Amino acid sequence: MWNRKNSKTPSFLPSLLNDSNTFYGTDYNDKYIKWCRENLEGIHFKNNQLNPSLDFKDSSLDVIYGISIFTHLSENLHYSWMKELTRVLKNKGIIFLTTHGEVHKFKLLDSEQKKYDLGELVVHSYKKEGNRLFASYQSPLFFEKLCTENNLTVLKHVPGTFQNGKAQQDIWILQLTND
Repeated sequence: MWNRKNSKTPSFLPSLLNDSNTFYGTDYNDKYIKWCRENLEGIHFKNNQLNPSLDFKDSSLDVIYGISIFTHLSENLHYSWMKELTRVLKNKGIIFLTTHGEVHKFKLLDSEQKKYDLGELVVHSYKKEGNRLFASYQSPLFFEKLCTENNLTVLKHVPGTFQNGKAQQDIWILQLTND
């Protein structure tokens, strides 16, 4: 799939699976999509907007993999994007997401920690929504409720830990159950 003459790097997931799988990548940041198109092979990249929707048919994807997406969204966009992800996911499909969980509570004021503990989303809107400095903190209570309201079953929740002095994000593996 990749040779040294080719300037592109083989993408991890496409290099593991056969050609019967199709991979897509989306982002609202044009610079990221441009870099990915120029540097990664085996993936079809699409631009999207900060607000939903995605350019995919209903129930068309088997797996959705999203790293540090919800961590930069308002509460309103949490609900909008989860609804959109479940729209494009096939029944029994899997979603892999990461969030700012318990290990990130040290970044919150005492009053914010109380809201977090009550299952409310805490948002630091220092920059424009979607920017890496716009940060959302999802307690397991908040995120489980968001999942339940969108017919998602939590298959696995791995709380983040500190690694090399840095707080890692929680991992959520979810399954759509439209039964």
